[in-house]
Amino acid sequence: MSLEPREKYNEYFSKSRLKTWVTCPRQFYYKYVEKIDTPTTDSMIRGTDIHELIEAYYENAEIYSEEHDEPPTTLFSLLNGDNHENWRDYLDPYLAHFLAFERRRWNNAKEMSDWVPVAVEDEMWREVYDDVPVLMGYADVMLPAASFSDKDVPQNEGCVLVDFKTGVPKKNYMSHEKGGVQLDLAYYALLFELKYNIVAVGAYYPKTDTLVTSGLKQEREQFIEDTSRSIAEADEDNIDDYPIEEQPLCAWDEGEGNRCAFYDQCDSTWAVPLDNKEKTVEYIRKGLSNEEIADKLGTTKQAVGYWTRKKKWHRYK
Repeated sequence: MSLEPREKYNEYFSKSRLKTWVTCPRQFYYKYVEKIDTPTTDSMIRGTDIHELIEAYYENAEIYSEEHDEPPTTLFSLLNGDNHENWRDYLDPYLAHFLAFERRRWNNAKEMSDWVPVAVEDEMWREVYDDVPVLMGYADVMLPAASFSDKDVPQNEGCVLVDFKTGVPKKNYMSHEKGGVQLDLAYYALLFELKYNIVAVGAYYPKTDTLVTSGLKQEREQFIEDTSRSIAEADEDNIDDYPIEEQPLCAWDEGEGNRCAFYDQCDSTWAVPLDNKEKTVEYIRKGLSNEEIADKLGTTKQAVGYWTRKKKWHRYK
């Protein structure tokens, strides 16, 4: 590689960094160039706890499979909840749904080797592109393709890389172009493709018992390359190279907990109509268009339209 990696990026790119850039380059600037700390949230703690419980489950499954030809009568015994003080907090719905997912996998498998994980919490560093820092990441688990239904994975050979998500699938933000789960899956497939025979990638949401699977898509890998190069080429001394992506992820309701962690440092105007509700409603009553209201408030017509729909201010027209 001819590139001298930037010290501020710690000489590597990760899935989180690419997703942040795609979501909003200005957010990337605050998080990875300025390195502004953000507080730990309840959802972050929950995500870490559930991932640790699932990881321990699969490690126990590997150990158990060395001496048994069938899974235990109660898969719950593989959770090893006694080693995690908060496991009861996640039993319903997360762990209950996860165990149902595992039971379905066993029903699809013909023998123990078709069910037991191929790898658990594997780490990979890979130099994929010239003039771009090395890519790195962790795969939650590699599972035999034979343990999935034909509907989810139409092949019985090879393995499926599965990423566990503790949130809920958001249909409007699934695509790789929006930094959604399809970007996650494409990134993992690219990172691990030389080490494993990956025939599909998937995301499992235990909160809603939802499995999203995808085959390997070349256009998504091209998107990752283009995004990586955009990040590498940005001048960290020029904030204009990190434009703001004004959108609902800037702010989605009232209160600090419902805004981007960097909203107060940012020049985003997305929440302006909400923060000036009385003025916005006054302009709506007067019959002004979204574009006219945006000009008066110093925001975008998209922001005015979003809050008008969300808060049902159109009733004032």
